[in-house]
Amino acid sequence: EQGYALVHAACVTSGDQAFLITARTDTGKTTTILKALENHAGYGFISDDLTLLGSDGTVLPYPKPLTISQHTLHAVKGSNLTFKERKKLHYQARLHSKQGRSIGMLLASKGLPAAAMNAVVQIIIPPPKYDVTRLIPGTEMAKRSQLAGMMVIQRGGDGEEVMGAEAALDTLMENCDDAYGFPPYPVIQNFLHSRNGADLRGAERRTTAAALAGIPSLLLKSSTMDWWQRLPRLVDETAALVKLRSEEALPALEPIDD
Repeated sequence: EQGYALVHAACVTSGDQAFLITARTDTGKTTTILKALENHAGYGFISDDLTLLGSDGTVLPYPKPLTISQHTLHAVKGSNLTFKERKKLHYQARLHSKQGRSIGMLLASKGLPAAAMNAVVQIIIPPPKYDVTRLIPGTEMAKRSQLAGMMVIQRGGDGEEVMGAEAALDTLMENCDDAYGFPPYPVIQNFLHSRNGADLRGAERRTTAAALAGIPSLLLKSSTMDWWQRLPRLVDETAALVKLRSEEALPALEPIDD
């Protein structure tokens, strides 16, 4: 309704350019973002999971803390979590893991009030959520940027592939659907998509398609989850490509007569 799409993608900035990183749930976006921020100076943080995207390519943060696991915490070195927080993480991460969510889905399939039960569980044992500055102190928080590229990370295999515009759009929209599977979303999604009789689902796709138009998209396969190491090169190459396209679009200067 406000002209933005909320896409399931992490986002970092380099200068005045933003780069989306999308994947299926639990692939490793959060770990990739944190390791990139910790090991490569000059990157700004927009999001680790959800990003607001305008049709003109404007990128805005969707402010929320990061949900982490023990694996994520072990991947970064400079976090300032206390000893007590680290000990609690063992139980929090196990309960709120993919396996824990699958139990909730099973309960929902049996007709039990899974959403209400989940709310009670989160009150008793809150999920492990921390601001990015607790995990990577000194992180630059970007408030607004312009989309310059998108990377789709995928476990298994190795290599990189350039994605066509339609394939990139379909992948991002499928990843958005994948993020909203927990009850009660499947029950209320049709209501959410048709508020006031509008086709918000269609508007979301059109907004996202317009934002991705002309933006290079890459599929990054990895069997070792080394996406964060490859990110700087890809960001530099994408930034150079965007700059070249911009220069080619400039009108030629008229010759000056003597």
